[in-house]
Amino acid sequence: MIKSGQIWTTAEAADNTSTAITITPPATKRVALHWLLFGYDKTLTTTPGRLTVTIGGVEVLSIPVTTAGPGPIPLPSMSGDVNGQAMVITLTTGGTAVQGSLTSMHTLEG
Repeated sequence: MIKSGQIWTTAEAADNTSTAITITPPATKRVALHWLLFGYDKTLTTTPGRLTVTIGGVEVLSIPVTTAGPGPIPLPSMSGDVNGQAMVITLTTGGTAVQGSLTSMHTLEG
């Protein structure tokens, strides 16, 4: 289903570096996260990864990532309760010579 006002954001990091997307809404809106797509460019052999989401500095999602991916996660209406709070989505490093990537789809509500 296509939502009005969809905003897609993509981030990639260098090898052995965490990948992050920070979404900072205006003071009168809040972020509503609807989809996350994530993955690593190689199979993880020594270091499991982790996907986290924080809203206003509070962790609201934390899951281990044990395979290369990609992994789509539908998140219907994951949003904060307070307008203006930043949402940070992080895919931790998958180990030496492994690059991660993130794509999110969110809307701004208020």
